[in-house]
Amino acid sequence: MSDSKMILPVGLGLLLLAGCAPVQKYRPAPISPVSTSSSPQTRSLNDPALKQFAEGNLGREIDPWPPKTWDLRLLTEAAFYFSPTLDAARARAAAA
Repeated sequence: MSDSKMILPVGLGLLLLAGCAPVQKYRPAPISPVSTSSSPQTRSLNDPALKQFAEGNLGREIDPWPPKTWDLRLLTEAAFYFSPTLDAARARAAAA
């Protein structure tokens, strides 16, 4: 077979193999409605730990705290600080 005639069968074979990729299995985990519902309500931009986190990542002191105006970098740091995905990653890192 010529090269141009081999492209279609090889491409189809690769697509079929990609469809056979392992699928991640579902692992049930308990959900705590109390902690899930109260978590966003306890978060505040006045949080002193947020100040430490932002100052550490930005490499400068932020005074006064909380700032009167928030720029994009400060809001991004706050989003990272309060991110539940990063909370889970921090917990996994602490456990390791």
